[in-house]
Amino acid sequence: MIAALPQSRLSERRTIQKHWDVTVLEAIYHVVEHFSMHTGQIIFATKLLTGEDLGFYGYLKRVEKP
Repeated sequence: MIAALPQSRLSERRTIQKHWDVTVLEAIYHVVEHFSMHTGQIIFATKLLTGEDLGFYGYLKRVEKP
């Protein structure tokens, strides 16, 4: 869990896949970015195949009654 990671460890260096020398923080950012791209691909494919609005922003369409 990231929340349990002490801030002091974020600057520690790690070698990833025997090639990339990065800090722990850089590795975390890379993983988040990587999976956010996959999430976007899944959402795009789902919308393309179903033709449906997935409703992520449905709350913006609500009309409040006076």
